[in-house]
Amino acid sequence: MSKKKTPTSLYDRLAALPFATRNGKGGKHNYWAVSPAHADGEPGTYAADCNTGHDYAEAMMPLLEEDALLLRDVILSMVRHGDEEACRGLIVGFMSHVIRSFTVGRAESNRMQQAARDWWKEQTAREEANAVAREEAEAARAREARGRRTRRHSTVPAIAAE
Repeated sequence: MSKKKTPTSLYDRLAALPFATRNGKGGKHNYWAVSPAHADGEPGTYAADCNTGHDYAEAMMPLLEEDALLLRDVILSMVRHGDEEACRGLIVGFMSHVIRSFTVGRAESNRMQQAARDWWKEQTAREEANAVAREEAEAARAREARGRRTRRHSTVPAIAAE
């Protein structure tokens, strides 16, 4: 029983994505080995291909966050191996998602959102702790004030111990 080797290098992980192939053992990679929806004999639609291209880009985003230059190899494979007309929807969906993600600054945006959530949690916890401390201090002052009033206005005479 042999274990399937998990790809470790970025390029091996890129080659393991659903839109990439390796041409034989030790052969060159094709990072854009795609088939448009209509290539299977069924009528495909541009929208379906755009969605598939989007899914391919989403699968690649973790790798691009590690090394954005991997995109260069995918684009070169698109130029070398892709049928521009037939694969237009796949390319548009893929590139639209990649560009949108980079424009937004996906990694930076995620870090900033997490930092904001952490700050908000800390701020809320501080405010809750301060509110509890204020309530406890107010309750202590009220108890102390009741105790002073009770002692000052007490009409019950003290019973002397015999």
